[in-house]
Amino acid sequence: MPVAGAIVQLTASSTLAVRRITTNNDGHFEAPALLPDEYEIKTEASGFAPTVEKVRLEVGQRMDIEIKLSLGSLKVDVTVSAAGETLHTTDASVGEVVEPKSIRELPLNGRMLIDLVLTVPGAHVGFGAQTGRRIRFIGGRASGLR
Repeated sequence: MPVAGAIVQLTASSTLAVRRITTNNDGHFEAPALLPDEYEIKTEASGFAPTVEKVRLEVGQRMDIEIKLSLGSLKVDVTVSAAGETLHTTDASVGEVVEPKSIRELPLNGRMLIDLVLTVPGAHVGFGAQTGRRIRFIGGRASGLR
C-alpha cells in the first residue's frame, strides 16, 4: 500500500550531502541528478516505524526502490502531578485543619464550636437512633457524643 507524504532522506556516504524528498499521493518519489555514491535512505511517515536502507548508485544508473514500512508502535506520554495526602498509619483518627480565616468569619451571634466543626467538608450533625443523643460526624466517623 503506498504511503503519501512520507519523508525520504538520502545521505551520500562520501560527502554527507543530504537531500530530503516527500512522497507524492501515489507514494512515489524522484531524486534526479544524484552523483554516483553509496547512499543511506531513511524513510519516515506518521504511524510507521522509520526505516534505513543502503544502496549504491553507479554512473548513469536509474534505480527503482521499493521501501517497505512497518507499523510503528504507539507512544503516549502521560504526566501526572499531584500532591498526595498524608496518611497516618499509626492511628485511625480523622482530622482536619480549620483555616484561621474560617474562624474569623464565623458569625459572632451565638458562636458555637459545632458551627466551626461544620465548616469542615464531610462534617454533619445527626442524632443517635437508639440513644437520642446528639452525635457529631466528621468524615463518616462519630467524633463526639453529647
